[in-house]
Amino acid sequence: MKPLIETHVISHRLAVVCTNRGQHKRIRLTTVTWWAPVETPTEPDQLSISDSGRHWGGPIANPQGSALPYEFWCGVCHRHTQIKAERWLRLVEGTRDAAMGDLDVAYLD
Repeated sequence: MKPLIETHVISHRLAVVCTNRGQHKRIRLTTVTWWAPVETPTEPDQLSISDSGRHWGGPIANPQGSALPYEFWCGVCHRHTQIKAERWLRLVEGTRDAAMGDLDVAYLD
């Protein structure tokens, strides 16, 4: 299997940020990227979340099969936002459909 970077191009990027509802400057917590296949356009896009900064944690399945939430931490206001995986995936797909560039976790509470 070829590496993603050789077989896909970026189709959309979403900056996940915190502003504490406009109370501090925009802090990027992570970036969500959708990768579109180059050679097989019927293949669905793949989604990846940047590890740079590590201001977020993804869900890890527990032994019973349910998933823990996504978590986001802001180093400025110390906001700790948790969001269930199902809701998170609906939100990021909705931002993509609306061609949004930012998602402020401060408004997810």
